[in-house]
Amino acid sequence: MSASLLFVGCAQIVTPSGGKPDAAAPQLLKAKPENKTTQFSSQQIVLSFDEFSQLKDAQKQIVISPPLKNTPEFSVKNKKLIIQISDTLKKNTTYKINFGAAIADITEGNTISNFSYVLSTGDFLDSLFIKGSVKDAYTLKEDDQMLVALYDAFKSKDDSCLQKNIPDYFAYLDKAGRFEITNIKAGQYFLAAFSDLNSNYLYDGEEEKITFLQDLIDVDSNAHSEYNLFSFKASPKKLFVRKELQTKYYTKVAFNKIPTEKIDYTTIQKLNDWCVVEPSKYGDTLTFWYNESTRNLDSLNIILSQNQTPFDTLDVNLKKYKSVSKNTGRGESSSLKVTASNLVEQKFLKPSSKLVLTTETPVIKFDSSLFLIKINKQNVPFNIESFKEGDKSLTLNFDTKTDSSIQMLLLPKAITSINDFTNDSVSLSFSIMRMEDLSNVELVITAPDSVHPYLAFFKNESGKVLLETNFYNRTTLNLNELVPGKYSCSLICDENNNGRWDAGSLMEKRQAEKVYIMAKDI
Repeated sequence: MSASLLFVGCAQIVTPSGGKPDAAAPQLLKAKPENKTTQFSSQQIVLSFDEFSQLKDAQKQIVISPPLKNTPEFSVKNKKLIIQISDTLKKNTTYKINFGAAIADITEGNTISNFSYVLSTGDFLDSLFIKGSVKDAYTLKEDDQMLVALYDAFKSKDDSCLQKNIPDYFAYLDKAGRFEITNIKAGQYFLAAFSDLNSNYLYDGEEEKITFLQDLIDVDSNAHSEYNLFSFKASPKKLFVRKELQTKYYTKVAFNKIPTEKIDYTTIQKLNDWCVVEPSKYGDTLTFWYNESTRNLDSLNIILSQNQTPFDTLDVNLKKYKSVSKNTGRGESSSLKVTASNLVEQKFLKPSSKLVLTTETPVIKFDSSLFLIKINKQNVPFNIESFKEGDKSLTLNFDTKTDSSIQMLLLPKAITSINDFTNDSVSLSFSIMRMEDLSNVELVITAPDSVHPYLAFFKNESGKVLLETNFYNRTTLNLNELVPGKYSCSLICDENNNGRWDAGSLMEKRQAEKVYIMAKDI
């Protein structure tokens, strides 16, 4: 689509000093042809205002529906806005030029809001309209950066309608995520919305968010329904590495989508036990933590595959890191950072909790003789539960009593990570919380239907998931030892029963899985 905007200036006009600032926007005095004219046949429109005006951000603000192949030329001369049309307009069609906030006076920049010019090449103006809203399908927050489009029912029979055809009618969302498309001709239409990142009025696929209604809508004099749409970014068809982060200790790769099949990995060098692999919860990132023998190599080639079919190879240059010692004084520390991840305010441990020590890198070994736990200044026995090489946490189990004063001392080199970092001395002092300072919540959830499986998430105020469960029809969440604060609960209709939320597909005419969020925090 070609687009051109012509701005013709005039001599600079300086605002006289003194007096009150001009707070009034320009007012339309005359339009030639008149606004809302029928049997329109001119190639030029002249809008006359009561003061000298200018166009601001015209390419974004001025919207013509239905769109034209060639954007008209807009020029300002004194108090007139001249619109020169180069296209041949369709017969018996109503056009609307919406100026947004493009027209402003030249002194104070006061803009005309919601100003539009409507014309018809036929005997009457189409006056039907639809309205509605668009929200993000996962967060349920208002979307405000999408083009809402109507397509003639005949065009919508083509599966690639949105990729090939400019909409017959369209509007942009306002800041509240709402839309209204006006001056529509009666008929059946396909309703959709998409991000239109390159402003070509076409849906360009995976990078643009989209939403649509499954069924055609009837636009007639009796239909003024509210249409609520839920937008999503479609999952890409092909899996590939979207981003790669390389250091001398690890390679982290992020994929362009959540894998539907297990990802296998090997090296061209046929290495064994060369790394510890850390996947994210849904497998859309993998971090390869290298052991010492791997770090001594000059290069490494990691082959990624699914179903025994390679889809990507990572070429890792390890040689460039060899000349950089971890003690060169370039801001890099060789100490392993250890934190107590489940202490409340770093002061308290819940009565039924066990102390969890968390590291930034995978742990390959520890020396329990370098751990000390004291209760009321007396050493107490403990054990480290269920540790396996490559974990990034250690769980310490010991007997506690309410109001106990506890000290944990971690002596140097108690924990060793895969990159050969060890901890410095760590000292923690904390006490066990009282039950009367905590709360228990029983939350009974009835699903919107009894057909599909659902996922329930209970989160704290920062969005951390404290409890996740799947269920049909009805479930009860028992949350114990909650600290004072705000909590929320949300549901996902897990239609394909894969344990996560999935976006929709335009080609498959499939909507994103529905999300439900409690209206009020607990």
